[in-house]
Order: sequence, then C-alpha cells, then structure tokens
Amino acid sequence: MKQLSILVVDDHPVVREGLKGLLQSISWIANIEVAGHADEALSVLNKGFYDIVITDIHMPGKSGIDLAHIIQKDFQPTKILAMSTFGDRTYVSEMIKNGASGFLSKNSDKETIEDAIMRIMNNEMVIGKHLEETSRPAIIHEDQPVLTRREREVLNLIAQGLTNKEIADKIFVSTTTVDSHRKNLLHKFQVMNTAALVAQAAKYQLLD
Repeated sequence: MKQLSILVVDDHPVVREGLKGLLQSISWIANIEVAGHADEALSVLNKGFYDIVITDIHMPGKSGIDLAHIIQKDFQPTKILAMSTFGDRTYVSEMIKNGASGFLSKNSDKETIEDAIMRIMNNEMVIGKHLEETSRPAIIHEDQPVLTRREREVLNLIAQGLTNKEIADKIFVSTTTVDSHRKNLLHKFQVMNTAALVAQAAKYQLLD
C-alpha cells in the first residue's frame, strides 16, 4: 500500500479529531488533514491532492452529498468514504450516486475503517455490513434531485400541507429561509407549483 493522504470532514470536533487519531495509527497513512465543513474541505482540496476524503453527511451549509458531488466533478481521482450515524438507504444511495466509494457507520472500529480504505483504493465499493440490508432495496433514478438534509425535512413538511410560517415555527428558522428552501426544491425538481413538487417527490420515494 502506498503512503496515503486523507482529509477528514466533520462538523463535530470530537469526531474528526478522534478519527484523525485513529488514522494516525495506520502506518501507510502519511498525511491527515481535517475540516469542519464542506467549504473548508474544498479550500483544503484546492491546495493539494488527497487520495481519500472521509466525510460526514449532515453538516451545516453544504452536506456531505453536496461535497461528494463537487469532488466527483472537480477533484478526480480523489475517492470518497462517507461515515454517518444514519443508515437511511436514501443517504447511502445518494452518496454513492454522487461518487462515494464507501459508506460506514461512525461506530466502525479501526480494522473496519482500515480495511475499507484499502478496498476503496483497490477500486472496490464498500458498504458497512449493518447497512447492506438497508441500502440494497434503494431505487436510484438518473434524474433524481440530490437534496440536503434540511431540504428533505422541508419537503416532507410541505407534503404534509404546512404553510411556510408553520414550517418555520416547527424547525426554528425564519419564513424567508423556508421560502428559499421551497424555491430551491421547485428548481431542483423542475416544477412550477407545490402539487407538482409533492407528486415528483412521491415518484422518487423521498417522502417519509
């Protein structure tokens, strides 16, 4: 195994420093950098090459899914390993659709992570064993929009018939923010109204 450079992206300091410490104990990993969010990660990637980016999915601002999409487009051949406390099949599928080569639980031990990195560098796909059953039934549509966690949340509340104000009160944001999410959703789904938005979301099985 060649000496690798790895970038860890997670908005929780304890998690990213813990993962950094674990990676430092692997002899063939030579360089480890950390970033607290996607924009910081992109800044790091613009300064030098990294073999693998290990990223969380749920982060403020751009999600891990958004980050994976950008890496796949602009930073080839950097590979992506997603690590999350969530095993929802939609998240697994969206990460893989956007270029991730692996998906592990944050509870994974050193041996599991080390093995996953080796396999990913050998161009294998790695899905944590406890996620395999969750991810297998997922259906991916080529034109399925990629949504952030917050957009998924707003989408489901829209589908429940809540107004912008009701959604804002429920998720503790401003009505302006909700309106922005609604407009982004209409744009991503390429529809003109709420009824069409909900219909498309149902088609892609994105409603909880």
